[in-house]
Amino acid sequence: MISVEEAQQIVMNEVLSGPVVTLPLQDACGRVLAGELQSPIDSPLFDSSAMDGFAIAACDLARHKVVGLVAAGNTIEKTLHRGEAMRVMTGAMLPQGTTAVIPQEEILKEEDGTILISSPVTQDLHIRRQGEEVRAGDLVLSKNTPITAGAAGFLSSLGILKIPVFTPPKILIFPTGSELVSHPSALQSGKIMESNSCSLSAALFPLNLVPRIVSPVPDIPKVMHAMLEVALSENDFVLITGGVSVGIFDHVKEILASLKVKTCFWKVAQKPGKPLYFGRKNNTFVFGLPGNPASSLVCFYEYVRPALLKWMGFPDCFLKKCEARLLKPFFKKEERVHFVRGKVFYKEGEWQVDPFEGQESHKMGSFAKANCLAVIPAAVKELKEGDAVVIHWL
Repeated sequence: MISVEEAQQIVMNEVLSGPVVTLPLQDACGRVLAGELQSPIDSPLFDSSAMDGFAIAACDLARHKVVGLVAAGNTIEKTLHRGEAMRVMTGAMLPQGTTAVIPQEEILKEEDGTILISSPVTQDLHIRRQGEEVRAGDLVLSKNTPITAGAAGFLSSLGILKIPVFTPPKILIFPTGSELVSHPSALQSGKIMESNSCSLSAALFPLNLVPRIVSPVPDIPKVMHAMLEVALSENDFVLITGGVSVGIFDHVKEILASLKVKTCFWKVAQKPGKPLYFGRKNNTFVFGLPGNPASSLVCFYEYVRPALLKWMGFPDCFLKKCEARLLKPFFKKEERVHFVRGKVFYKEGEWQVDPFEGQESHKMGSFAKANCLAVIPAAVKELKEGDAVVIHWL
């Protein structure tokens, strides 16, 4: 049995970045850049006005003769001389010789083809100079940058309309257990609803990942072997739920070994989720998640989610953390890390966390209300009300 930190490190060392594909910019949002991007142009492309108003050539004069107008989108080749002004629109190209732009609302008087302003004014006032943001050839986005709405807009403004991004993985959710059924109509004595595939697919939704899900697989080795053989050949990640503990019907590890899957680890010193399995066959990664639903979902957040984010090129893979004060005492016997479902909120200038009742691995009611996992270290057996703990945001 290894520690949480060791298990997470093994996962992150084993998992690779996914393949790269070049996509149109509008199809790449939500993905991660797979290479560096340089600007093909200056931005702004020319000196332009930041306001509707008047371009002037002398910042120390009060009176200026209006000699023309330029609208956004027009080309202007005229040069402004001292004492001259030209009406300009926001985004319009400025004539050479422009030293400042005076907003329309700041003109003191306009008559007989002249304008009167308060002088002096600041040099370069309301001027967007060519290349002040980016020069042609400048690095504009680095590899592993997520393509957000802002990134998409920025690249589009530079005329970069196709970019290389990491591809999302193919994921299969593989629930096991002869006791599982998929619909209430099949519930009989001794049967239970299969819920792990629902919670795991819901946890994948914010990552823009849509898994394939197989119907619950019975604890029959020949059936499991045949289905897992196909699953390993067709997917990048196989998320198996159940069958990884020590029961006489827990066949998953032996079947994976017969299929030449390398076991990277099995069992982690944590609660819930101790019988977690992680293995690899070539570039297909296998997580054997505990069958108990709370255990399965905890293991997803702490191990599977970071692995998927690394595959997709994200720079920050683990759940966000902060420190919070416990609102009630906590006791545990085992020298294992405990991931405690709770609700964290900001009050009286600090984060506070309320750990819920119902922490057993088969109970999901506490997960339904939780927005965090409070992390109780392995060596700690007792915490008092008001003690600080690290929480992982869900």
